[in-house]
Amino acid sequence: GSPVGHPVASFLVDVVHRHKLSRRWFDRCLEARWRELEEEQPLTVSELERTCDHTNASLILLTLECLGFGPQDDPNGDYEGVDIAAQHLGRAVGICNFLRGTAIHASKGRLYIPVDILRKHDADPRYIMSGPSQKNEPGGQENRRAAAAVKELATRARDHL
Repeated sequence: GSPVGHPVASFLVDVVHRHKLSRRWFDRCLEARWRELEEEQPLTVSELERTCDHTNASLILLTLECLGFGPQDDPNGDYEGVDIAAQHLGRAVGICNFLRGTAIHASKGRLYIPVDILRKHDADPRYIMSGPSQKNEPGGQENRRAAAAVKELATRARDHL
């Protein structure tokens, strides 16, 4: 559609044309954000990482294109390495963002710690969703289980770096 009258859309159209940006990365990012609004908690780490690929990695690849390093700018055919690096960085940043936003997401009824990790550590998602309270002892069993799940996911993020 036409961006006439919408300043953000007009600016984006200008940037896309000026830097010859790939529409693929925009589409991937927007589709993933729409899915986030509709889908439930990810079942697996792979599902969460796929979301990170489509959001964070896509934004990193768009940034690289703005800086003049896209597939069309690669005379030596080395772009595949850049794509893989962007994927790993996007996964690491995305997982960290989901973890950092746990309290805010939980207040809206959302949880992005995958079900498989919570089950592995016998962590109760309701405990995480309820947030801190005085009855939740810092050294209590539920707290240790939740912390173990968060640590595993954070470690997964670190492993991508």
